[in-house]
Parts: sequence; structure tokens; C-alpha cells
Amino acid sequence: MIISRTPLRVSLAGGGTDIQDYYKNGHGSVLSTAIRKHMYVTVNRRFEDDIRVSYSKTEIVDSLSKLEHGIVRECLKKVGIASNIEVTTIADIPSRGTGLGSFSALTVGLLNALYAFTGHRASPKRLAEEACEIEIDLLKEPGEGGCRHRDKRLGQLEECSEGGRVREQGGAVTIGLTGFDGGKLAEVASISYVVPVKCMQQIEDIHLLIEHMLSMTLRDSHECGM
Repeated sequence: MIISRTPLRVSLAGGGTDIQDYYKNGHGSVLSTAIRKHMYVTVNRRFEDDIRVSYSKTEIVDSLSKLEHGIVRECLKKVGIASNIEVTTIADIPSRGTGLGSFSALTVGLLNALYAFTGHRASPKRLAEEACEIEIDLLKEPGEGGCRHRDKRLGQLEECSEGGRVREQGGAVTIGLTGFDGGKLAEVASISYVVPVKCMQQIEDIHLLIEHMLSMTLRDSHECGM
């Protein structure tokens, strides 16, 4: 069994500017952050020759064309799986109407799980591009912008690192909290805290501790008039 976990996100600024009708006439830029709420996808081999998909309802069909769930149908087509498969989706929050990007998280998480199921590891860039293609080009989902999928797999490090450079030019100090090898943000931040592990949950937990310590230090400094 393959299980993927993809974070949801909160938009802080620029929401809607990543939609083609907007950015084709100018510049689009979205600032958002991942949160500790997730979309979970499980993929498992099915003994029967059919396809079983479980979400708010359960579908059991004998061909991809009969699947009502558009994202699951198109993701299976993209990866090249047509039978003997079971897909289940579970979210920490309601799947629609929250504005937390659950639709995009499902697409990215499902592609990630399906590629792993076939024994392949898709790059973050590939997952983001294929998720965009499925939702925007194939399913014609209204309001789906390209940045939302890139949030899930690429993050917005180019935007963050450029913002860090601009702030430092104005005399500010930037603190970067990252994981894995640090990435671009570690290169441009004045102070960089890199958690050198590949487990996202461990990285998030350590970042949370650091954030608490930083906020307490800043609060104490302010109260002391420093």
C-alpha cells in the first residue's frame, strides 16, 4: 500500500492572480504558506480487475471512462493504470469550499502516490506541471491557478528568496527555516536554520519549536524595551 500526505495551504496575498485570465494581461504573484492540515491518499492493488475509488461516495467500475471522479480518472490515465487498483482519499478538513487548496492537494498527492505505486519517483516539478494540466487543461476547473499546485510541490522559494534579498537591502534581517538541504532560502537568509532530515513531519515539529522560541524572545525583548 502507498500512502501520500500533502499539506493544505492558506493564501496570504495575491489570491486569484495566478489564474490565466488575470496573469495573461500582466503579472501574477501569490504568497501562501502550507499549514498542518493534510490531504491523504492511499493506493493499493486490487485482486479484482476493476477499479474502486472511495471518497465521499464509493465507485466500483470496470473501466476508467465510467469513473465519475474526474481527478482520479485523469490521474490514472496520466500514470497509465487502468485496472486492479483501489484509491481512497481522506482529508483533515472538508474537501470543498474552504479555500485551503484541497482540490490541488488531492491532485498532487494522488499523482505522487500513483507514481510511487508503479515504482517511479516523480520530481516536484513534474507533479506540479501534470497537476496543472489535469485540473486546468483537461478538467477545466474554474478558479484553479498554477501557483496552487506549485505551492504543494515546489513551494514559493523563488518568491521568498527574492523577498529576502529586498528586505536585507533595506537593513532587515531575514531568518530562514528550512529542511532537507536548505534550498535557495538557506542561501539568501541572514540566519538559516536547516533541519537536515527528509521527514517533513520532523521538520515541521522542529520548526514549530524554533518559532515558539523566537516569538518568546521577541516578546521578552519588547517588554524589556530592548
